[in-house]
Amino acid sequence: MTSSPPDAPPTAEFLASVVECSDDAIITKDLNGHVTSWNESAERIFGYTAAEMIGNPISILAAPDRIDEMPDILGRVTQGDRIEHYQTLRKTKDGRILHISLTVSPVKDATGRIVGASKIARDITEQVRAGERLAELNAALVKSEAQARQTRDWLETMLKGIGDAVIATDANGRITLLNAVAESLTGWRQDDAIGRPLDEVFVISNEETGATVENPAGRALREGRIVGLANHTCLTAKDGRRIPIDDSAAPFRSPDGTIQGVVLVFRDITTRKDAEQRLTALRDQLVSVTDSMAAAVTRCSCDFRYVWVSGAYASWLRRPKNQIEGRYIRDVIGEKGFEEIRPYMERALTGEKVEYTTRVNFLGPGIRWIQAVYVPTCLQGQVDGWIAVVTDITDTVRYEEQLRAANGELARANTDLNQFAFAASHDLQEPLRMITSYSQLLLKGYRGQLNGQAETYVQWITEGTRRMRDLLADLLAYTQVTAGGQAAGEPVDLNLVFQETLENCKATIQETGASVTRDPLPVVPGHNPHFMQLFQNLIGNALKYRSERPPRIHVSAVKEGGNWRLGVADNGIGIDPQYHPKIFGVFKRLHGSTIPGTGVGLAICQRVVERGGGRIWVESHEGQGATFYFTLPAVKASVAHGT
Repeated sequence: MTSSPPDAPPTAEFLASVVECSDDAIITKDLNGHVTSWNESAERIFGYTAAEMIGNPISILAAPDRIDEMPDILGRVTQGDRIEHYQTLRKTKDGRILHISLTVSPVKDATGRIVGASKIARDITEQVRAGERLAELNAALVKSEAQARQTRDWLETMLKGIGDAVIATDANGRITLLNAVAESLTGWRQDDAIGRPLDEVFVISNEETGATVENPAGRALREGRIVGLANHTCLTAKDGRRIPIDDSAAPFRSPDGTIQGVVLVFRDITTRKDAEQRLTALRDQLVSVTDSMAAAVTRCSCDFRYVWVSGAYASWLRRPKNQIEGRYIRDVIGEKGFEEIRPYMERALTGEKVEYTTRVNFLGPGIRWIQAVYVPTCLQGQVDGWIAVVTDITDTVRYEEQLRAANGELARANTDLNQFAFAASHDLQEPLRMITSYSQLLLKGYRGQLNGQAETYVQWITEGTRRMRDLLADLLAYTQVTAGGQAAGEPVDLNLVFQETLENCKATIQETGASVTRDPLPVVPGHNPHFMQLFQNLIGNALKYRSERPPRIHVSAVKEGGNWRLGVADNGIGIDPQYHPKIFGVFKRLHGSTIPGTGVGLAICQRVVERGGGRIWVESHEGQGATFYFTLPAVKASVAHGT
């Protein structure tokens, strides 16, 4: 089991455990006085479950004669006051009246605006009763010394089991009793403290300024009522330790009503203050993190209110935070938007993590496309709301729609172009055949009757029509490759394609004395006629663009992941690197009429490779030969090798 470094920030789970393990009731409410959180100690003390209280007014707990004090307390908190150790009465679910010590603090959002109140309620009924009992017992001590000794023994036994520190004084403020907890906190032994003035043993000061604070026991003796300790009070122990405490002092009286002394009950609140500071730090960190996120983040409650929102969320809704937090979602985003996302919010309240993309009509931003994630939040095992992370994808959706429209237009344009090219290359063949036929008839029929220049013109016509037929044939082949888009086809053994290509080029190979070799070639998905065009053009170009040396051509194949990389290498005239990007264009030729060709062959090669899901490129320098590389996906089931 690992543990965090001592100076690591507390986790949310750790802080939640502190709240749930506290013996005090820890409650939060909004500015309308409605409960927003309710820990287990609150359930134990007041008898109401969290489900019964969250969303309901805190005034349910008011004692019959204390109803008017709650608005006053909330009013002071709204002004930024912190109320500590306020002694009052509260009513439980079963009708019992409890003595309660309250500490109420304002809850602020990231901008410092007060959005609610945090209340720590301690049940001091037993302490008050113990004080009253102590008062009765001390009064009895005056009547009977024997009875006093017996009562004192019983009292000390009882006080040993109390978790709070207890000090009792006489009417002159001199100590008559310290329990074990008081001994530990003050550093004084009871035997040494008895008879001493309370101010000598119970030394208190302001935690922040160090100024001396009036002892509550003195006020209790003077005013004859229960008195709580001032805010930010520290006890200075005998050994110099400074301990943050809260306490209360209650006078006890004789049967005739005369004040006989004071009982002072106090406790160490170091752990509680640390927890409060860590909770505050954690909330500050959360606000800082969410405000730095590009996505809009918000926390919502089960009654469909905004608890808090990030800066990005407020900016997106085009409202300041103080016009969003604490308000109903419906009022902020509008009726239409609320009803459109309500089903997703209701799913989150069932405990489901919800992710969705939809179009919403918001009040403020207008109609927007959003991607949202709702993560449910729980308190005491019950879903109490959700955290939402919202990303506005309107621009992305708009760009995708524009891209789809553009792709559709491009596809239609390509189809029209291919149909035109096919029709043109096919339909122009017949006029060219007629021109060629009549030119040949002219030469045969008028042989010897035409002067040399006229005969040359006719030969030029014949040669031009032949070149035009070659161009149209290649253009037709190009349109046939591009038609139909990308298709997987069926497995094709490239060894067989290579052999057939050699047969087609046999005459040129023999004429040039070329050597054409290969590695074992793979089986790849595609169409056999297309690969025939690919190999025919690449090997044919290697034979055509040869140097003065006999051509040496080699076809290689290397497996790279899920693809094959093939190469057709030659020792020909090579290609200057500046022309590499241009040679795969239609009708792009580097050598003009000095070497026959149409400039379509490499364009066909590129189309075949790209149609098969690969790419093609050349590596070459002028005078150093060329290698045309291309990639093709492998057939997963099997790979065939030639012999």
